[in-house]
Amino acid sequence: MTLKEPGVLSQFRLAKILGEAARNQVYFDMVTPIIFVSSINGRGGELSEQRARTLSDHLVPR
Repeated sequence: MTLKEPGVLSQFRLAKILGEAARNQVYFDMVTPIIFVSSINGRGGELSEQRARTLSDHLVPR
């Protein structure tokens, strides 16, 4: 896993991706570290909705 400093708008993008779940402040605070992940097993790219949901489900099971 590779980490990097997120961009200025990363939290806003994450909130948009999470939708209604972002309204829960505790949940949002717990999944925010996702924005620091730049690649997993050498596979990187932009934070997509699918990737954010997959990572958030692993961090905070619903």
